Amino acid sequence: MADADRRLSHEIPPYSITVGNIYFCLIKNKTSTTIEFDDTVIEVPMAKTVALSQNTASQDIWASGALLATLVRTNYLEISLATVSLPQHLINAIEGAESVDGITINKTNDVEREFAFGFWAENNDGSHVSFWLPVCKLIPSEKSYTTRTADLPDPEVSYTVRGIPFDNVLRVRVSSDDAKKYEINLPDAREFSQQFFLTPMYRMEQVQTLVSKYRTVADGAVAEFATLATALNKKDDKK
Repeated sequence: MADADRRLSHEIPPYSITVGNIYFCLIKNKTSTTIEFDDTVIEVPMAKTVALSQNTASQDIWASGALLATLVRTNYLEISLATVSLPQHLINAIEGAESVDGITINKTNDVEREFAFGFWAENNDGSHVSFWLPVCKLIPSEKSYTTRTADLPDPEVSYTVRGIPFDNVLRVRVSSDDAKKYEINLPDAREFSQQFFLTPMYRMEQVQTLVSKYRTVADGAVAEFATLATALNKKDDKK
């Protein structure tokens, strides 16, 4: 492209203003390619913060005295979750604790349940983004209890959730802002959540079936899948 033909694109993207509800669904059975989820998705309107970070590994490849390429791989997602509270029966189920007549016993044997975790967040312009992480584990943490003071309480409990790969998929992300590029007009976050979070999503076909009712053109896609596929990033040789 000639310099005379170049143009600057000035675009202000939407930014997140709040996290919405969070969702949990226990896994009954899992094979290498399929998952059987529990019949019930638990919706919890108690989220304060959901922070995602990637655990990655990288490897520089040198050849003939120059940097030929850099290999980057995402191993898992770490989710820092802060809530007002979570249902105790949900924590018991995930931890594999026995609970009868209000008595809960945690044992030392490895019985921790895997689960799907989802959440949505809303942007300043009303657009929104929704996530499903199909296979997660709860990293053990301790709950603290503090005394009441003269200040009004602002309760917060922190958890660490690890999203692990399943069939090369780490997460499913649907953005209403991105969807507009494909002539897909998703409803507002609260209405869309009643459809998207009915069952955990981990296949492109699942999401395409869901969003097809909002599509105004014949083709296009909106679901973004973060996978474990190794990315080969070549660097320009300036020599």
